[in-house]
Amino acid sequence: MVAWILIVSFLLHGISLLFIVLLYTRFVRLKEMEQTQSAMMKEMEEVISAHIMEMKEQNDEFIQKFEQMKRNQGSARKKESPPPPNIPVFDRVSSPSEQDFLQMMETKTAGRANIQEPFPKQEDQMIVPEWDGKEDLTPEQIKKLAISLQKKGLTIEEIAKHLHRGKTEIELLLVFNKNL
Repeated sequence: MVAWILIVSFLLHGISLLFIVLLYTRFVRLKEMEQTQSAMMKEMEEVISAHIMEMKEQNDEFIQKFEQMKRNQGSARKKESPPPPNIPVFDRVSSPSEQDFLQMMETKTAGRANIQEPFPKQEDQMIVPEWDGKEDLTPEQIKKLAISLQKKGLTIEEIAKHLHRGKTEIELLLVFNKNL
């Protein structure tokens, strides 16, 4: 009888040791997974913070250019001198469209280099394949279309509407493509 109890005791001890080893290996795997996830989260936070900083810089640059444009328009109205031929003048009734603003910015940057280039440049215009929105596009096709539409001069909102995608999705696609 004592032998039987010893055998059962050893058997139960062996089974409990097996469970302890299994629990320990699962615990180690869980810790490793936590470490990889925290590293991935840290990397994602860095990417997002870099993107936010880039957006902030672009926003500040845009605000400076816009304020400079408003000051230039105000001083041009005070002087009442005829505007340069490549810069359109807007009255108080109509507001400038995005195309007019882009043309104005292109003329200003071209004037700095003492080269007057019309907007848009012929080299920058690409033939954008027509898409009727009926068939699904692969991510690579979406990427190519978004890049070609951006080079054509469309805004992120217009690209998003054209491709039936979210504005943020298109913005991230273009930003990450620019970083490659």
